[in-house]
Amino acid sequence: MTFTPPQFPILNVNTLNLDTALSTLLGRYKIVDPTESGENQSSLRLLIARTQQVLDCKSDRVSQREVFNTLVNELREVLKEKDEEKHKRGTQFLLGALLHRYFRLISLYDSWNYSFYKSDPRSCRLFLAIRAALNLPDAKSDDYREKDLEILDVTTIVTALESFRDNMQLKDVKQMPRFKKYHHFAVEDPNFEKNLDEIIEKYKIIAAPLLKQFKAIDFIQSLAKKVADEHGQIEQALTEWNKVFVKEHMDFDSLNSEIIALHISKHISPVSLREKVLDLLYTPYIQSEMKKPINHKLFFEAMKKSNDDTASYEVFGGYALLLQSAGIEEQLRFCIDQALGGGEKPTDQNMLNGLKFLKQFIKENPSAILNCEFFGGKDKMDTQLAQNLKGLTEKIARKSEESTESSTLVH
Repeated sequence: MTFTPPQFPILNVNTLNLDTALSTLLGRYKIVDPTESGENQSSLRLLIARTQQVLDCKSDRVSQREVFNTLVNELREVLKEKDEEKHKRGTQFLLGALLHRYFRLISLYDSWNYSFYKSDPRSCRLFLAIRAALNLPDAKSDDYREKDLEILDVTTIVTALESFRDNMQLKDVKQMPRFKKYHHFAVEDPNFEKNLDEIIEKYKIIAAPLLKQFKAIDFIQSLAKKVADEHGQIEQALTEWNKVFVKEHMDFDSLNSEIIALHISKHISPVSLREKVLDLLYTPYIQSEMKKPINHKLFFEAMKKSNDDTASYEVFGGYALLLQSAGIEEQLRFCIDQALGGGEKPTDQNMLNGLKFLKQFIKENPSAILNCEFFGGKDKMDTQLAQNLKGLTEKIARKSEESTESSTLVH
């Protein structure tokens, strides 16, 4: 058997679920406990419900509780929008707010050093309510902090706190940052930004290796989304064009590539979309299919398959770029292998083909913004792509030469 990327719809879903697959493998923190809640339970809805314990707790820290009251009311409006992406961002925002207060209370109690009083955040009702909202177990043992960190995991901590920070720093039309609208942060916590950044930086250092893996996932997911957008546009253009094509050229046997290309050029716009459809027409696969007994239906299905295959190889090219990187660790390599079907491993030639498709996609879509933070930016991603293309081309050529020499020696 030889390696072939999964069909695009499957590969696209696998790619969009790659972060979940890695999180599961790593045993990362989950808001929804699959043993207690249905699969369709919303993480945002559940976290809002748990945060009610914070709102209801009998604590004198009124301004701190009011932060959550305001935030929860805002996020209840987000729930009404039925937008899954907004729900995810809202979940991270609220989780970050809970974690921020969790760490700030610990820091506050640790800073108190009264000889006659043993300071312990577990004596704080708000702290206990926040732990309950985070679904952490009872803090009976003195090593509860270490156990909490094992459950929460540093990657979750950094990701959620960064989401909280980014949302709180958003500015309105008057250029006022969001956190200034919260009385506690505007008046009672003048060092809010500094304290939050210190918490993030502390755990970012610890989480750096794992965070890098999720940056790699951010790249491949951003690529898959852009490819999916183009794939959908091409399929829609093909579908609309085919309706006209069938009516105007009823006898397919009288057609050839040139006639079909002229019809495509006349009926598909804009030019960029037209060129991509024409590229499909002149692929070796379509040209081969047209030499067989074929009709309108079979031709249309072949064009759609060519579009699917192109999209699959473009996304696979992104995976090939990651697999060529030394920065991808074993756990993510396993998840990538599963996303690619978990069967035959791609050869150097497969990798090279994928990288060529990726290069072509980037060239034809200069406005497509990919998340290249894993590589250190777009320029460095371009450099790695160019170096990998060169390296694989030379490697394959060397193997071919060695094979030829061995064959010559045998004879």
